[in-house]
Amino acid sequence: MIRVEGDDWLSVRARTGEALDRFRDDFDGHWVNA
Repeated sequence: MIRVEGDDWLSVRARTGEALDRFRDDFDGHWVNA
């Protein structure tokens, strides 16, 4: 398991959150427009 501490962990979570939000937006948009 990779150990990330402090700001590194927060930045990893922030990037992951942004990626998930972008995916969710693309997914929702795809189905709404379909």
